[in-house]
Amino acid sequence: MIRTVDAKAVDSAKALPDRSILVFSKIPIAPSHGGNRQRIRTLLGELRRDHAVTFALIPSRQRRDCDAQGHRDFFGPGRYRPLTRGIVAETMFNAAALARRVRTKVFGDRRSTDVDYLFDRSIRAQCQRLIAALRPDIVLVEYVHFSKIFEWVPDDTLKVLDTHDSFVAEFTPAAERKGLARADTILAIQDREAALFDTLLAGAASTRVATVSHIVAPCAPIDLSRCDGAS
Repeated sequence: MIRTVDAKAVDSAKALPDRSILVFSKIPIAPSHGGNRQRIRTLLGELRRDHAVTFALIPSRQRRDCDAQGHRDFFGPGRYRPLTRGIVAETMFNAAALARRVRTKVFGDRRSTDVDYLFDRSIRAQCQRLIAALRPDIVLVEYVHFSKIFEWVPDDTLKVLDTHDSFVAEFTPAAERKGLARADTILAIQDREAALFDTLLAGAASTRVATVSHIVAPCAPIDLSRCDGAS
């Protein structure tokens, strides 16, 4: 069951069976011990009932406890595609991250003007090859920080951004708007975030915002015929 104010973004996809969906995420779904991991897992679990979902895991520190076999079991043979980063690229990426932390500490907490600062350019070719090889009907990206990937998606492919949150404390309005406007459809968890995205996207008529709140799996019926032990 999907509890949502506007479930059209998910329902419209589910109404079109046998679509292929390529997901890019830096957040693994196994083990699913965090709130964001659980949201991604349950959302994709709902979609894979009707569609072929391929999961591309972006390199990040989140991968340290990643259960690779758990991903293969969840998505099926050949549908778990972990992206890789070489030693040189890893070193350069970590050095840039350290430099950002130093600047923040020295100059104070300042909002970034670059919505792509967490995206590692070294994985660009891998993203492009995967999109070209699979030719998915839908590309779903987790978090606005990785919306750069949409720039390599064909125009006839639906681009969906699962935002998880608004990052107004991290980005300038112009930077966040740039990332949001790359998508055809934006998924917000709460109405207030959806309203904020609508405001940021004023004038971007090609991008629609849908509120898809947390997904709750179906539960077994509760036997109410007896009340032994109730307090």
